[in-house]
Amino acid sequence: MEIPEYRCILMIAEIYKVDEPLKQLTAEERLKTRKEKEQPLFDAFIEYIQTIDITVPDVSSKFKDAINYTLNHERELREFLR
Repeated sequence: MEIPEYRCILMIAEIYKVDEPLKQLTAEERLKTRKEKEQPLFDAFIEYIQTIDITVPDVSSKFKDAINYTLNHERELREFLR
């Protein structure tokens, strides 16, 4: 069984991995590539954290806070895709 915290870290790391080489592109090229490659990763991340049951006692309060923060600020966190 995969630990949700670990899976989230891997998913976020994948987004950063895709984004790193984009620094060399123009703003327009960067945005186009982000929409094509990073948006599906970010969408999958959001979908995944929505499935995590934060009422389970095994989920730490910091992880609960991180999930709630992400879901409450999803719109702002998506700015890099616009």
